[in-house]
Formats: sequence, C-alpha cells, structure tokens
Amino acid sequence: LDMGEQIKIVDLAKNLITLSGLELGENISIEFIGLRPGEKLYEETLHNVERDKATKHDKIYITQPDDFEPRQLRRDIKELEKLANVMAGERIVEKMKEMVPNFKESKR
Repeated sequence: LDMGEQIKIVDLAKNLITLSGLELGENISIEFIGLRPGEKLYEETLHNVERDKATKHDKIYITQPDDFEPRQLRRDIKELEKLANVMAGERIVEKMKEMVPNFKESKR
C-alpha cells in the first residue's frame, strides 16, 4: 500500500484539535504515554526484498516473496492448525518465525 508521505501523529492531533475549535494547552492537552505492546514507531516496507505486482488501484500492490511455494504454505498452515488444536503456543511462535523470518512476537 502506497501511503504517501509520512505524517507525525502529533501534527495530526494538533490539526484535529484546531479544527474542533479547541486551543491546545487551554481546552485540551496532548499526553505522550509511550509505546504500548505491539505498537511500532514505523512500518517496515518489503519493496527491497520482494517484487510488487500492480492492481487496479495505483496505490495498492500485491507483494509475493521470490521463493513463495504454495504447497509448502499449505503444509505449514496444516502444521499450525495441529499445533493450535493441542494448544502448543511456544511451538506455534517458533513455526511462525520459521515461516516468516522477520516475524517478531509482541512481548506481553
């Protein structure tokens, strides 16, 4: 997905405050609370590692890894289903890391 230029959330919040007829520091304040589990500061893009295919919409792409094997994916999904049925949480995470090398589990 081509999302265009980066926008700072704080700038977006300030604009929304102004557009709502409020005054920052008078009627409302912005509180910085830090990242919550699973939140990211930026979104990684896959353009360098994978190839993109155009869609009907000029800002939406289909991306598929060069080494994509549909049969292997089906086997992996079946294995994940079996692991889920026996509630093998740690093994599920290991399998997901194996399937998606840049997968990062959220710390709870």
